[in-house]
Amino acid sequence: MELRTKPIEESISKNICAPGGVRFVEFCPGNGTRYQLVIVPLTSKAMAGAIGASTERCTYLVSKVNGKTAVMTVGGSDFIHYNYVMEKLGCGLPDAVVIAELLGYLLGIRHVSCEEFLDDTQ
Repeated sequence: MELRTKPIEESISKNICAPGGVRFVEFCPGNGTRYQLVIVPLTSKAMAGAIGASTERCTYLVSKVNGKTAVMTVGGSDFIHYNYVMEKLGCGLPDAVVIAELLGYLLGIRHVSCEEFLDDTQ
């Protein structure tokens, strides 16, 4: 299974930051796929509470362009796991591993790298 063939930094073809911390990221990991994500930080406790998300940790609205949108609560000493991404975004395991790694890298959250995932599954 080929998840990523080049470093994360080289795989990010677009990383556009807008006011309020909103980001559009295009990620091409070299395996023939292209991921486009919109990441919206929900920093307001009132907004997070209104959608039923935790107000104690960082909450993000993550959307795959042409795909599913999900509220994902992570941050601090948390760990973003590919199973969580798979469940929230309704994507397959290989996509979830790559997206979790990208989110971990962008948001400074602990995550399983593609290399660690492949080592654990072999």
